[in-house]
Amino acid sequence: MPPPMIHQRSCLALATVLCSTVWLGCASDILDPGGCAGEVSLTIQGGPAPEFSWTPPCGVLELGVTQQYVDPSCQCLMGRVLWVLESRDADRNQLEPSIRYGQTPTVGRTTHAAEPLTSGEEYEVVLTRLNLQGTVRTRHTAGRLTFTAP
Repeated sequence: MPPPMIHQRSCLALATVLCSTVWLGCASDILDPGGCAGEVSLTIQGGPAPEFSWTPPCGVLELGVTQQYVDPSCQCLMGRVLWVLESRDADRNQLEPSIRYGQTPTVGRTTHAAEPLTSGEEYEVVLTRLNLQGTVRTRHTAGRLTFTAP
């Protein structure tokens, strides 16, 4: 039987290997195999209903379009939601490029109906992804881009 100190070191080494293996296995996004490893690069094709694309072309959980404005009553910066599209399955990153403003793909559902965009006004599109680390699900911004409506 090995001395107690060696046994403790062996157990610690084994535990470290097992924990690392489990963590690495969970770090790969089982919510959508082949998902993004970081932020995406967004592009927008203009028109009255812009088309949003991103690379790498991985799935996202949510796409939202907002507009910031100054509220005259408090002279403070506020945000207004113009459109929110989510994955039909709230536990998967199902939305894939390209998505046209106001149009809901079959894998999505609209949670805030699209409001008309005003020509010359500035807006922001934000993509959100769902990640799984162990048993903890977290949302993070996968990409964002400010654009001006044509």
